[in-house]
Amino acid sequence: METKLAQRTFYIRARSAELNDRAFDAELLPQFFHLFHRQSLSSLDRVVFDLRRVNWGNPYGALGIVLMGEVLRDYSPWALELWLAHPNQQRKRNTWLAHIGLPQAVDGRAEVVGHLHEDADQPNRCRVLPITALPPSKDQQVRVLKDIALKTHEVLVQDFHYDAVQAGRFITALSELCTNIYDHSTPGGQVRGYVAMQAYQDTVKFAVMDLGIGIPKSLRSRFEGLDDGGLIQKAFEPGVSARHAEGRGLGLTRVCEIVERQHGILNIRAGRAKVLVLGRPRQREVHTLKHPSPFPGTKIGIFLRRVGPE
Repeated sequence: METKLAQRTFYIRARSAELNDRAFDAELLPQFFHLFHRQSLSSLDRVVFDLRRVNWGNPYGALGIVLMGEVLRDYSPWALELWLAHPNQQRKRNTWLAHIGLPQAVDGRAEVVGHLHEDADQPNRCRVLPITALPPSKDQQVRVLKDIALKTHEVLVQDFHYDAVQAGRFITALSELCTNIYDHSTPGGQVRGYVAMQAYQDTVKFAVMDLGIGIPKSLRSRFEGLDDGGLIQKAFEPGVSARHAEGRGLGLTRVCEIVERQHGILNIRAGRAKVLVLGRPRQREVHTLKHPSPFPGTKIGIFLRRVGPE
């Protein structure tokens, strides 16, 4: 019976101990795309996310797991399982996944195997905004975005020595990235977007992801001849991504400026491209990677560094 069940199961396994952006894009995404290239999809009963090796990560990787679960839930009646811990695993291993709120984020979408007790020392080592789903109504988003802004301001100003103006500019840009999910989702479709933050040592990391139409598709009709990577870079220009209100379309522009100023990193995955922006003194490096399979929606990861007090 167990052998037959194993044959009808597809495993997406994390091989690295750290679930960061590189591990997610290089390890988990190829396995996810391979699932849909199988010729015997009808023979599957379940899909398992095996995260038992993971003991650390960042919001990009955690939100990526949630988005893959959303896609699989829409695609088929397969049972989804999330393996988080071995039964005999030490208590303090893997508790980062509990702290970032991954078990709660997949509740109702996947069965969680391996209960994780949140490490009492974890809040002293890092501060997080747990995985937060953006509400389906724009009327409800004000409360959520206000909470995100308060937590972000507290971390940037108190812990990372940003002045109020720097913090305010970034919070405005982050809020617009979240608001863009409502503007660029499929017309008539369900809004499904998430945001999370993690501050640890000298780096604060944000992730904003959604299952909307994605940056390339939203811009392709206006900028013919550009591939997915070129369209993502086009969205860095002021006002390009704005559809409605004046003064909008500055989210990615401002994030790029802040990333450059603070020597941070901006990571965007949409369509068949991944664009990596590296903040350098007086210079911005942009690298584009092409992927064979298109990713639904948009994944944005932002890494900012601590600045010394003036």
